[in-house]
Amino acid sequence: MQYKDPNLAKYVRKICETFNLDYEYVKATLIATYPELKDRSVCANCSASMVVNEYKADILNAVLLLKCAEQVYENIVKGKPFTEANLVHVPSLPTTDAVRRRSSQLAALNYLHQPEGKKRTGFYVITTWGWAALKGDAVPASVQVFRGKIIKRSEETTTLAEMFRTHKDKVENAIKARKAVENDYRADVGGFNVNVWQTVAGYAQETLL
Repeated sequence: MQYKDPNLAKYVRKICETFNLDYEYVKATLIATYPELKDRSVCANCSASMVVNEYKADILNAVLLLKCAEQVYENIVKGKPFTEANLVHVPSLPTTDAVRRRSSQLAALNYLHQPEGKKRTGFYVITTWGWAALKGDAVPASVQVFRGKIIKRSEETTTLAEMFRTHKDKVENAIKARKAVENDYRADVGGFNVNVWQTVAGYAQETLL
């Protein structure tokens, strides 16, 4: 588990230097007086979480983004304008519960967003970041999120096509080795065609910018 550094030590050191105080003595006194300072998981001042979550670009996130996009495409074919078509009810998507539960994580990653008035309804829209990933742009292999905000993106990148290919190879190698396969999403991602999503993303760019 990772925690955000509140930088209290920096300020205490500065005070000690300014007033010629012994840093270790002041530190020990503060911790003895305020034992909650030892709990790095919450802010000692306001009790808010200090946990930093690391989210990786994995197959579950990728499948959910693709399923959302497929629903948008279906809505467009039905004649809905893009802004309406881009509104997807995640709990209704034809996929596994494990995939559907990634909606909050994709929202934290800025690939999905819940519009005003749609909080806690299960409805999301794909963002410009999400459409960029769908049309083949590289995405960070992992990000660190603190209180709903991305604070760090990894230098390592990947693409949806790479994630789908890696998943396919992993599953097929496990089958050849006669090992148990926990999650097999080959049927969900086998027809992924980046050219289709480049076209749809063009509509998104015109509408969302």
